[in-house]
Amino acid sequence: VGIGARSPNMNMFQLTRQLGRVSLCNAHSFILPRTSLFSKIPSTIFTPPSIFSRSITMKANDIALNTLRDNPGAKTQKTRVGRGIGSGKGKTAGRGHGGAKSRSGRAKPAPGFEGGQTPLYKKMRKYGFTNAMFKRVMVPLNLNQLQFQIDAGRIDPSQTITMHTLHRANAITKISHGVKLLGVGAEHFKYPINIEVTDCSATAREAVERNGGNVKLVYYNRLGLRALLFPEKFDVIPQLARPPPKLLPKYPEWKEIIAQRNEEVRRRRVAAGLPVAKQPAPRTESSKEATAEQ
Repeated sequence: VGIGARSPNMNMFQLTRQLGRVSLCNAHSFILPRTSLFSKIPSTIFTPPSIFSRSITMKANDIALNTLRDNPGAKTQKTRVGRGIGSGKGKTAGRGHGGAKSRSGRAKPAPGFEGGQTPLYKKMRKYGFTNAMFKRVMVPLNLNQLQFQIDAGRIDPSQTITMHTLHRANAITKISHGVKLLGVGAEHFKYPINIEVTDCSATAREAVERNGGNVKLVYYNRLGLRALLFPEKFDVIPQLARPPPKLLPKYPEWKEIIAQRNEEVRRRRVAAGLPVAKQPAPRTESSKEATAEQ
């Protein structure tokens, strides 16, 4: 079929494709150019509905970056209030006269607020308890992170690695209650290290001991941990605290560790010329009997 003729079996879409230009308004109506070819076809067939103000063009050259735009009504101007009575939003700006809802900075009432009367949750009794405030949060340290710090030369594996060493090497930035050594990367860990941490997983302990190293668990309270991480902020280094009764099974060597650290603190104070507390005399059998008689 040529351009100047129309086949009786040709539908409207095939006819418009033959012309090379298709301009769609919706799925049921077409907008075609006014040519002599369509002069005998009623124009009502190609008239778009009045509700459509734009048409979706299918021509390749009709879509470009400078013709892209939002749909009509997708973007509206912001309402400017308090600009005179002609706008309908002047004077009180649509907020009415007085009241809490007309004030600037107003907020919704707090959840559970009942207008001033005793709220329901205060009329009910309390149930249960929580020990969340006493929770000891450990900072995780994986073996792959520790090996990365050693490979980078920030930590010396020949020296005892403490939490002070990890903090100064930026392996850990903030320690609240302690450090727990975890076993991620245990299969690739290769250094025989001696490390002191607050807690340790079984996988991490096995990996360290397999390479000839040792993991020692040390308890620090908040004051002792601060003195360990920032000794320059203390004129007098405090002695180590005893673990609470619930944690004593986790630290079986706590007595030896405390005695060793306290003796180290004592030597440092003597070297600095600071006063040292007198060591209590060991108790003998006679002193025990005298105490019992009293």
